[in-house]
Amino acid sequence: MKIRKPLAALLATATMAALAATSGAATALAIENPTVTVHLDQTGCTENTNNTNCQITHGSTGFLYGLTDDGVSSDTTLNGLSLDSNSVLVGKSPDGVQHPNGDVLNTTDQWKRNGGGEIQVYMKEAYKNFPYVAYGDGGMDGDYVPKLKEMVTKFNTKYPDLKDDIVWIPFNEPDISDANYYNLTNYNSKYDSVRTKFFEDWNKAVEAIRSVYPQARIGGPNNSAYSDRFYRDFFQNAKEHGTVPDVVTWHELGSGFGSYLSNFQKWKTLEKDVLSDYAPPENTGLKQGQTIKVSINEYAWKDQNGKAIEQVKPGRLLQYVARFEKTGAQGALPYWYPAGDLDWLVTKNNQVTGSYWLYYWYGLMKGDLLKVDLPDENGKPQVLASYNKDSNQTQILLGGSNESSYSTTLNLSALPDKYPNGAHVTIYATDSTAPANLSNVSVNVPAASDGPYVVAEQDLSIANGQASLPLNNLKGDSAYYAVIAPATSQGKVSNSTVEAEYARRNGTAKVTYGNASGYSGTGYVEGADATASSDFFVDSKKNGYNEVMLRYSAPKADGQNAKRTVTLKINPNENSARNDAQELTLQLPETKDANTWQTAKVRIYMPLGLNQITVEGYGTQGMLIDSVSTASADDSSVTRYEAEDSSNTFNGSAKASADNNASNSRIVGNVGNGANNWFQFNKVTVPEDGNYTLTIGYAQWEYTANNTWQIVNRWADMSVNGETSKHLVFANTRGWSNFWTTSVRVNLKKGENTIRFGNANTGTASESGKASGWAPNFDYIQVAPTVDSSSVKYTTADGSEIKSITSLTAKANCLKDGVLTLTEGDSVDVEVNIKPINATDATLVWASSDSSVATAEEQEDADGIATQSVKLVDSRTIHALKAGETTFTVTPAVNAENGVSATFKVIVTAKEPEPVSADKSKLQAAVDEAGKLDEKDYTVDSWKVFTGQLESAKKVLADENATQDDVDSALKTLKDAQSGLVKADSGSTGGSTSGGSSAGNTGNIGNTGNTGSGGSHDASAASTGAANGNDSANGGQLGLVSTGAGIALVAGVAALLAVAGAVIAVLRRRNAI
Repeated sequence: MKIRKPLAALLATATMAALAATSGAATALAIENPTVTVHLDQTGCTENTNNTNCQITHGSTGFLYGLTDDGVSSDTTLNGLSLDSNSVLVGKSPDGVQHPNGDVLNTTDQWKRNGGGEIQVYMKEAYKNFPYVAYGDGGMDGDYVPKLKEMVTKFNTKYPDLKDDIVWIPFNEPDISDANYYNLTNYNSKYDSVRTKFFEDWNKAVEAIRSVYPQARIGGPNNSAYSDRFYRDFFQNAKEHGTVPDVVTWHELGSGFGSYLSNFQKWKTLEKDVLSDYAPPENTGLKQGQTIKVSINEYAWKDQNGKAIEQVKPGRLLQYVARFEKTGAQGALPYWYPAGDLDWLVTKNNQVTGSYWLYYWYGLMKGDLLKVDLPDENGKPQVLASYNKDSNQTQILLGGSNESSYSTTLNLSALPDKYPNGAHVTIYATDSTAPANLSNVSVNVPAASDGPYVVAEQDLSIANGQASLPLNNLKGDSAYYAVIAPATSQGKVSNSTVEAEYARRNGTAKVTYGNASGYSGTGYVEGADATASSDFFVDSKKNGYNEVMLRYSAPKADGQNAKRTVTLKINPNENSARNDAQELTLQLPETKDANTWQTAKVRIYMPLGLNQITVEGYGTQGMLIDSVSTASADDSSVTRYEAEDSSNTFNGSAKASADNNASNSRIVGNVGNGANNWFQFNKVTVPEDGNYTLTIGYAQWEYTANNTWQIVNRWADMSVNGETSKHLVFANTRGWSNFWTTSVRVNLKKGENTIRFGNANTGTASESGKASGWAPNFDYIQVAPTVDSSSVKYTTADGSEIKSITSLTAKANCLKDGVLTLTEGDSVDVEVNIKPINATDATLVWASSDSSVATAEEQEDADGIATQSVKLVDSRTIHALKAGETTFTVTPAVNAENGVSATFKVIVTAKEPEPVSADKSKLQAAVDEAGKLDEKDYTVDSWKVFTGQLESAKKVLADENATQDDVDSALKTLKDAQSGLVKADSGSTGGSTSGGSSAGNTGNIGNTGNTGSGGSHDASAASTGAANGNDSANGGQLGLVSTGAGIALVAGVAALLAVAGAVIAVLRRRNAI
């Protein structure tokens, strides 16, 4: 239902007054401190549900006129709801004239790029007034049927690939809001003709739509409330004429959530009774036996106090969401107030209300819809629960009470089935926010939420297969979100932190519990490939800088760099006119293991309100993501420029004027309505080329038909440095002195830049959707680098800034040109100098390419403790083991710049074989024995020979290099010389000659004396040997009493023979003469 004119308000008041008195309230007495049981081992959809798989569908996230133009509401607020194929947008017919915005031709692109599903078209918006006026000339056939065909044709022409995503709604609230069918559901017989006419017109509408596209999906009858009698009659007619809609629609407004389940069961009975044997026409969208989809395309209105503010009360909205999920129905919030704010989930275009967070959490729920036992389905509280097998999380939404506060107990049955090792629960809350002033709601907007907050976190005590969780003093209008996960909590969560395991995950991103330590919350997220990413939605309280903190672990691993590359994307889904893509690449220092956590910190400029930070790349980098948190940061680098400044240029009608609510009490207006009417900021000065965020302060309050409900957006063409302009939308601020802001990212060049605003279009906006030619009034712009790259820093778990190792240098006395030459068995100390000297972790890893050639040993002090400088030098002892080559590579254990290392080659040469020591013992013994001989005992000649050989033997003994052969030869020669000694015995005949020979003596051969011969004769040379040679004198025999005596005897005989020979020779000479 839409209330935009006094007549509509009066009509709605008269129609809904009786129902509103009991809106959403249970007729039974409220149960004090009710107990709610969630069965983790059972799914739990209602009887006859359309949710046949009993899975979370997200069908309740839908909006009637929640979007007006592309960018209103912002893409970020839309994307945060995790839209999917079951989400629904309900909008104005193509080029409809009902009111000036919300045309599906203008909102489809934004809806689809943010993941939205079905689009329903209110085709009656082709008409100007509401309630809808009677048909013009030609009636249904001549007036409305041509419009129906034209609308389908226009949409299918622009979006040929989306023809099956559209549901055409040919009638809207025909029971109360269409002059052609007043009293449609009044069964007084005088109104039978009204029903007959409507059924005929329905058939004509369906045929007209199908004439353009036979498979077109159609929804209806779209009454303001469910009437079983009327719906039976309607579907009986549609069955008979082959015009049964693909989607059955009605609204749940005046009767609140309390009547829905009854209405749904009535419908399911009707469907079975009337349509079980329905055979749809061939080549149409609906197939025989197909379940008719249920869409409650307008729900929520008045709260328990009868005020039309249910949409800012998340606890009451949960009552609808849970019912629609359990029955498998689709729903859309209604359009009670000026369009374009996601039906009060958003305010001022990018800020969010408390109800927004309910739908944000709802979008995160996945998996099985769990059975919930409520003490009273229409009482307090309402609970929606799901179990996601992929993340092993049980997610529970709880809330909704007519009292301002209440208590309840949440029983979790069969908890060990999912969590055999224990379970942990974290509970968040979102409160209702102040609605717009209902006495002037076309001008006022709801208040922004302060954001969700943590109310409880603990391990659950499990007894008898379940856990009981008492929840006291809950707020009746608030909604609560409980996440149950394995009992692996390592640290408390906080309000300023979004835990990765509870954030939205994409691609191969998965939650891991308990495989590491030191994380916050119950786990962390990792990925398997490049598709893994995580979306973190955070709230900024200002247009300015926030410090964004990404907590992570990057365990050192083979194949991974010392610096891991991840990308942060800031509000990545904003349309191209508003978003010069800004991606921040972070080079995250690795950690020594998965139990070590570090934080990357960076200042990022964020628009006021909701912001999305997407983290990508960790799936290929072997990283673990723990959380993202934010905190307000310094804005000293933000520069503001006033629009009215005299340095700016004003052209055509653009001019400055007074406005006491403006930042400097002046604004620039009359911009646009022709290409010549522009103004330009001339001295927008920035320190360097780069991406900047430009926040624009503005106001505009244009509306159509003198109706302040019919607000329109304005547009401006913004050109930077004369380049191609961006066509920017400016949401209506509901007052010429209500200044809002909008932000856009631009690329600026170092120095002065110009930024021009104008609008080449002309004229004012119209209800047919014609855009205004005027730009808004401008107050100021402020400019700042989107990312303060100079602020990026990395810290350890204790907050200390990480100082990465930037260089390593190997040094040693014998290290030359990177080569260390050693001989087998050598050892040498090598030092590696580390820079900077204050590196966070200076632990180094030394690796030898061939450890069989050489190894590195840590040095030890006197106590046997390894000594290693953690700040400046790492010293190791290199041991050469065998001949060969090896390369030592020294790298930081963690926290290094990519590629940092020190390398050196070690060449080990073979050691010369040590000579075998000669055995000199025998030679030594022979020398020792020879040294005992006395020269006087031997003849001069023999002694001379002997002493020469003795000296030679001594030299061999003294020679360290003497070989065994040398020793053996010396020994033999010495022995031979010693054997050749001639005894100089004093008891024998002989003498000493000078230059001649001495005569020997003879004995035992007669009494002949020894005759000596030589150059001279000694008088004593001849003697008779009686005394010495007489045998009788020596015992009567020839005996050798000693070696010396034997030698003497031989010598004597030789002398005797010599004399005899000489005598014979003389006689022969004589005879010859």
